[in-house]
Order: sequence, then C-alpha cells, then structure tokens
Amino acid sequence: MLLIDVDPQFSLSFALMEMKVLDHKKDVGDLLMKKVGKVDVNDATVKVDKNLYLIPAHPKVSMAKKELMNMYIREHRLRRVMETVEYDYDYIIIDNPPSIDILTINSLAASDYVLIPWS
Repeated sequence: MLLIDVDPQFSLSFALMEMKVLDHKKDVGDLLMKKVGKVDVNDATVKVDKNLYLIPAHPKVSMAKKELMNMYIREHRLRRVMETVEYDYDYIIIDNPPSIDILTINSLAASDYVLIPWS
C-alpha cells in the first residue's frame, strides 16, 4: 500500500516518520513541480513497514501549491506522476488538506474512489 500525503500540514507524514519528515530529501511537492517524465517517484517514496510506503508532505508543499496555479495542466499533475507506479501497489491512499484547493483537485483527478470522513 502506498500513502501519499498532499496536506501541507503533513500530519500523516509526521505520524509515520516523526521529525525525520523534515530531513527527507524529496516529497510530494517535488513530484508535483517537476517536469512530467523527469520525475522518479521512487526517490520520494519512504518504506515505513513491510508493505507500507509513504510519499511524505513537507511544509514547503504550500509553496508548490502557489506555483501550481500558473502551470499547464495543473489539475492532472499528481495523476500523471502516479501513472508510473499505479500497478506497483494494491492500494494508493491520498491524504488531502481540509479545504478545496489545487492540491485537493489534483488528488481527486488522480483517484478512482473518494472516502470522505463525516463526524
């Protein structure tokens, strides 16, 4: 299973990696900003457990969010990146920010199904 943390608050990444998330070289923001075809998703992937992998977020993801607004095909950046690894995992779960913005729209465009927690 692959978990992708797209939330600039990086709660999922922090829960799984603790403070190591701040030292990690690549994150989801790097994948969104790189030129499609020049991205190696495995560079940003962290093995958390035997069958659990994570593409972490970082506080700098909020900077990527601003830059995405001026990019071509900005709504499909995550989907195009994930097409390279979609068959490597049984499940890919994307954690989103609690708002509708370009990051959430990217996640929705890359998803087959959506789960919305309701309290």
